[in-house]
Amino acid sequence: MVKEKQAQNYKTSKLQNQHRRSRIMVKEKQKEENSMEKEKLQNLETPKLQNPKTPKDETSSAKPFSWGAEAELYGTDFLGERAVVKKRVEKKYRVKELDEKLRRTRTRTEARILGEAKKTGARVPTVLGVEEFDITMEFIKGKLLRDELENKNISRTLKTVGEYLALLHDANIVHGDFTPANVIVDGNKATIIDFGLGGFSRETEEKAVDLLLMKKALADKKKYAKFIQAYEKKAKNAEATLKQLEEIEQRGRYVVRAMMK
Repeated sequence: MVKEKQAQNYKTSKLQNQHRRSRIMVKEKQKEENSMEKEKLQNLETPKLQNPKTPKDETSSAKPFSWGAEAELYGTDFLGERAVVKKRVEKKYRVKELDEKLRRTRTRTEARILGEAKKTGARVPTVLGVEEFDITMEFIKGKLLRDELENKNISRTLKTVGEYLALLHDANIVHGDFTPANVIVDGNKATIIDFGLGGFSRETEEKAVDLLLMKKALADKKKYAKFIQAYEKKAKNAEATLKQLEEIEQRGRYVVRAMMK
C-alpha cells in the first residue's frame, strides 16, 4: 500500500515537472516570436533604401518632407542635382486592383499635364522621370506664395501668376486646386506646382473654378485685382470665364441665403 502511494506521488511529481517545463518552453517561444514581430515592425517603420541608381530609390530620407491626401513628397538626387519624387501612396480602403489603376492613371495624367503646361510658357516643374506610381521632377527653390502675401513686391508676383493661369487655360489645362499654397515664389520667379487634381478641359466652368479658388484664398480685393487684371489681359476667352465666375458666385450666394431662411 505504501509502495503504491509512493509510486503514485512519484508519477504525479514527474507530470508536474513536465508540465512546468512545457510552460517555460511555451513562454520562451512566445517571447522569441514577439521579438521577431517587433523587429519586423521596426523594419517597416524605417525602410532601407534600395538600389540608389534609379530615381525611384534615390530618396535621401525614408520620411516624406510633405504629403497630401493622395501623395507623399521625398527629396532625392537626380544626376547630381536636387530633385523631388512624388509618390502616390496605396489606399487600403480601396480594392487593390482599383487602387492601382487609379494611382497609375493619375500619375500618368499629372506627368502629361506638366509636360503640356511647360509648352505654354508657364513656369512649372520639369518632369525628370515617371514610374508606375511615382513622378520624379526638378526641385523648386523658394517659399509658398501663401507665406509671401505681405511682401512689398507681391503685386508683381500676382500679376505673373495671373498670366501663367491664362496660358494654362488657353491650352485647356485646368489646375483644380489653384491657390497660393500651390505656387512657389523665389524672388521675381513664380512656379505653379501640384497638378494632382488637374486635367484637360474646354469647359468654362472648370476654368472659372480655378479663378474662384484663388479669389477665396487671397481674400483681399487689391491683391485679387492684380491677379485677375493680368489674367483678363492675357487669356483669350477671359470674358466668358469671368462671366461664368460671376454665375458660380451667384449660385453660392443663393445657396447660403436659402440655408439661412
